[in-house]
Amino acid sequence: MTTGMIDHFAALTGDRFEIHMSDEAALLHGFKARVAHGLLVLSLIDGLKNQTGAQMKARASMGWTWTFRAPVLAGDTIDVTYEIADISPARDPNEAILSLEFEVTNQNGVIVQRGTNRLLAYR
Repeated sequence: MTTGMIDHFAALTGDRFEIHMSDEAALLHGFKARVAHGLLVLSLIDGLKNQTGAQMKARASMGWTWTFRAPVLAGDTIDVTYEIADISPARDPNEAILSLEFEVTNQNGVIVQRGTNRLLAYR
């Protein structure tokens, strides 16, 4: 996670809460460095999902259930693992609803985010 990524996300979204924008403000709030936006991390996770070797024939995301468990700081490296936890039938017999379970860790093995994405996919 770079400060440039945080800056670009802040510019795109308008979310310039002080812990994202300066080390000094982050320190005042008890963090060791600038804090990445939780939704920036989630967005990166969704992008990484779409770059894996195991591609799904996705049609649309049906929603996320997500928790932010620990901060991702500028300079951190994140890793994500996910699995297909459930496959349910969709209205269209040529589609299915996949329930993907994610776990995001930092370079120290600390779980920073975790959650589920329901994904409508072609069979």
